[in-house]
Amino acid sequence: MAETTWAEYGTTFTLTVGATVGAKFACNAVLPGSGAAVDFFLAGKCLYNGDKTGAAINTVSGIADLVSFGLAGCIKDAMKGGAKTAATETAKQTAKSASKEATKNVGEELSKQLATGVIEGSAKSAAVEATKVAAKSCL
Repeated sequence: MAETTWAEYGTTFTLTVGATVGAKFACNAVLPGSGAAVDFFLAGKCLYNGDKTGAAINTVSGIADLVSFGLAGCIKDAMKGGAKTAATETAKQTAKSASKEATKNVGEELSKQLATGVIEGSAKSAAVEATKVAAKSCL
C-alpha cells in the first residue's frame, strides 16, 4: 500500500470538511436544527471506525445544533429588530443635525445682511421673526 502524501491528505480533508459543512448548511436551510442529523451520522461512522474522539466531537456538535436551533431564530429576529431601530435612529439624528445646520447657515446669512444694512425696516423685523420660528421648529 502506497503512503498518502500531504497533498492527498490535505485534499481529502478539505473535501470532507466542505461536504460536511455543505450538508449541515443544506439541512439547516430546510429545517433549522436538522443539521444535527449530519453530526450524529458522522458520530456513528466514527464509532464504527473506532474513532472515539471524533464520535465525541460530532456528538457534542450535534447536541449543540439541536439545542441552539430554537435560539437561533430568536437571535435572528432580535438582530433584525436592532438593525431596524438603529437605522431609524440614525436617520432621525442625521435629519435633525442637517436641519440644525441649515438653520444655522440661514441665521448666519441673515446676520450678515442685517449687519451690512442690506435688509431694511419691516423686512428686517419679518426676517427676525422668521428666524425665531425656524429655530423653534428645529428644537
